[in-house]
Amino acid sequence: MSILKLKRIGFCPEDDESFCVSDFEIDPEISQYLLVVNTTIDEELNYITMES
Repeated sequence: MSILKLKRIGFCPEDDESFCVSDFEIDPEISQYLLVVNTTIDEELNYITMES
């Protein structure tokens, strides 16, 4: 996990299923993809995805 860096945190108070969206980046020399983690208002994992 040491290669991941938190890039952005977004809050969507009107959306209980994707209340918090955290974007993590990998070293840009390795990949331009983001690991996106979505959690619910109850702080439970909703889903994780990769985005470019």
